[in-house]
Order: sequence, then structure tokens, then C-alpha cells
Amino acid sequence: MIFISIAAGYAVKIKAREVYYAAHKSDYSIYPDCRNEFVKAVDTAVYLANLWNPVEVKAPFIEMTKKDVVALGLKLDVPYHLTWSCYEGRQNPCLSCGTCLERTEAFLLNDSRDPLLNGREWEEAVKIYYRMKENVEENL
Repeated sequence: MIFISIAAGYAVKIKAREVYYAAHKSDYSIYPDCRNEFVKAVDTAVYLANLWNPVEVKAPFIEMTKKDVVALGLKLDVPYHLTWSCYEGRQNPCLSCGTCLERTEAFLLNDSRDPLLNGREWEEAVKIYYRMKENVEENL
């Protein structure tokens, strides 16, 4: 919500009418800001705070899974080699945080390799993904 508020403030400054963010359905159960209710509430708050320069908050992926988002990006030739998901803030993705695992899974489910990673890194990401998945299934 803080980042959306900052983006909305910047939108007012540059006279933009919309702010977009990439919340998606796969994160619904983990992150409250990935829910339709949140999008509606923050959109209303941003609107009310800027009545003379209205800004609309949009979350176009809110009903899509990460797999669906990656599929759409592949169809649209999104330069995924320029995108970043890892939360660790290192030089290279850690390959094992929740977001890295979700990204690997989304590319696997689309029968595609993550173009951000070189061949060796992709093999390692897939190994880590299946190892983590196996651990989760064992603990169920």
C-alpha cells in the first residue's frame, strides 16, 4: 500500500491517470494486497485523496495465476531476461526464496526456460524447485 501510495503521488505529479501493479491470484492466500478487496479499497482511497487529479489503481493480473502471467508474457515477447523476482537483493537470483520458486514453477508449467538464467542456473533452479516440492509433499 505504501508503494502504491508513492506511485499514486507520482502519477498526480506527472498527470497520469492510472497506476498499475502486478498482484496476481497465486499470492492471494499469502499477501493481503493481492486480493480484489484490497485493490478496490486502495483504488477508492487513492481516488478520494486526489479528487481534483483522479488516479485509478489497476491490478490487471489479479485473477491470473503466475503461470498465466508468464504465459501471457511469453505470448507478448516480454523481455523476461530483464525482469527480476528474487527478494534476496543479490547480484543473481537466489533460486530458493518463495518468489524464485514460484517463478521457476511458472516457467516449468509453460514448458519454457527462464531467460533470466543461464543453462547452469536454470538446471539448478529446477533441481531446487523439485527438492522443495518434494519436501513439502513429504510434510503433508
